[in-house]
Amino acid sequence: MMEALIPSERLTMKWILPLRYISLIATASSVAGSVFLFYLGSYKTYSAIIGYFQRILPEEYNHLSHGEVALVTMVEAVDTFLFALVLLILACGIYRIFVICPDPAPDSNTAPHENAPHTASNPWWHISTVTELKALLLEIVIVILAVLFLKSILLEQMTWELLIMPLGALILGTILYLFKKMPH
Repeated sequence: MMEALIPSERLTMKWILPLRYISLIATASSVAGSVFLFYLGSYKTYSAIIGYFQRILPEEYNHLSHGEVALVTMVEAVDTFLFALVLLILACGIYRIFVICPDPAPDSNTAPHENAPHTASNPWWHISTVTELKALLLEIVIVILAVLFLKSILLEQMTWELLIMPLGALILGTILYLFKKMPH
């Protein structure tokens, strides 16, 4: 990439390209948040199991049976794990796009970047552009909305306002569909 630039652009790139390592702050923060949320999801799972077998019924769930409380707590744990995965995927995508392969548009005739990971066994890791990262995160947000909707149904919080979540997921799904159909 640097060879095709004129001297003034080469000098500019020489100073700007190292700044991409600032994105390591976002990567490290996302990984730390992900680890914390995996811990929190594990704690919620543990609480659901212990609460069920010890017949502990939280006050806000007193209208539910012990099995239903365990189910709601497990749905909350799944939601926490999903968000932990979002942060982990975000960290991996940022790291891959900005640190490992910072070239904006690799030429199809060139060999893959020597530091780029093998992606055949890890399709979620195959994030090479910010656009792909956004699409993947949008898919996960739709799943999280579905999980939150399920939790609200399980808690019997049936109101008209509850329809905002599936409506939002439908709108986001439509946007995602159109987004993937657009030529990039």
